[in-house]
Amino acid sequence: MMLFTVERTGEALTEIEPLVNTPGLPAELREMVAMAAAMPLAGVGRWSESRAEVERLLGDEPVARDRAFALFTAASAALVGGSFDEARALALEALSESVQFDDEVSTRYAELLLGHVLLQIGQVSSARRWLGDAIAGARVKGPRNLHRVALGTLTLAQIAAGETDAAEAILRTLHTDAPEGNFHVRLAEAQLTALQGQPAVAIERLRAEAEHHVESGALYLATTLLFQAARIGSRATVIPATALTATLRLIADRIDELGAASDSPLFAARAAHARAVAEPSASALAAAGERWLQLGATLSAAEAFAAASRAAREAGRAHDAAALQERALELAALCPGADTRGIRDSAPDVLTRREREVVDLARLGLSSQEIATRLFLSIRTVDNHLQSSYGKLGISGRRDLIGAPGSSPLTPPATTG
Repeated sequence: MMLFTVERTGEALTEIEPLVNTPGLPAELREMVAMAAAMPLAGVGRWSESRAEVERLLGDEPVARDRAFALFTAASAALVGGSFDEARALALEALSESVQFDDEVSTRYAELLLGHVLLQIGQVSSARRWLGDAIAGARVKGPRNLHRVALGTLTLAQIAAGETDAAEAILRTLHTDAPEGNFHVRLAEAQLTALQGQPAVAIERLRAEAEHHVESGALYLATTLLFQAARIGSRATVIPATALTATLRLIADRIDELGAASDSPLFAARAAHARAVAEPSASALAAAGERWLQLGATLSAAEAFAAASRAAREAGRAHDAAALQERALELAALCPGADTRGIRDSAPDVLTRREREVVDLARLGLSSQEIATRLFLSIRTVDNHLQSSYGKLGISGRRDLIGAPGSSPLTPPATTG
């Protein structure tokens, strides 16, 4: 357990795996083995085996030792494997168990884990609150190692919220001279470097750091860093296109290679999304979005659908682009506290401001005469705007407006008079 905590997953698995395969262990010892094995198995992508250990922990027989820690272990394994909704439910159960028995240490770990899970899902505001609770408690009562990890995770949450100044302020308080345990710090540093206009530097740092984690057997961390490198590359506009394409393909190849022997749904989702970024197509990016939705990662899904919309628009498929962008916006709205400007601004409205006003009113059921009166326009002008809008939205007429791609107003239409 200690080896896994300090990011030495391969060594942790080497220590525990012989006991996993030893028959006839006493029940209490076998539960301890399951508790120690579940997370490193998930960390190398052996998802089915990790699930078997979790089921042993949470089966019909009562856990002989600390149930809160067993729940925490199960939640962590679900997080590492990519079952985010399950991870959130188990983390909340672990928190409830810890609070019930006034277990300060387990409570802090459960709060930290909730912050991790909610950040992955895209519930950034809630993630920041739980991480703040974990930090405040750890500062007063410990454990000290949790305090540092929670601060690193909060840095990532601040970046996800668009609060880069706050993220930089936290990073200045964290020392990175420890030989291990710097994953969140390194990831945050790279993300800030990219936001400061140096995406190529950030990508190469992430790729190098990923190989460090490959050497230690922490494939979950390695694929996390490589996927973040792909995300940065997907938004980079200052890297020459040919060089960027080559780099993104290398990243996708490496994620594929690391996940080749894995049955982890998270590894598969990262590989699919990274490949779709490297070789963009609307269908591949939309499929990546669907994968993320199945795992419960709403914000990642929104990003994938926004990218799919851009790809469809570049291919001249305006109708598909509008539908995909609408899907991205709907999902982004489910991620409170997240900085979704990149999603919202990824495609301009296909309609002009006046066309949008007319369409929004028509969608509410107003006649052309009523719209003309409301907007101080002639009926002919209203009808002209509608005809132009139908073509841009890829629909045939007024009856298709309800539910039409891109026709749903995000705010009530402005009125005059």
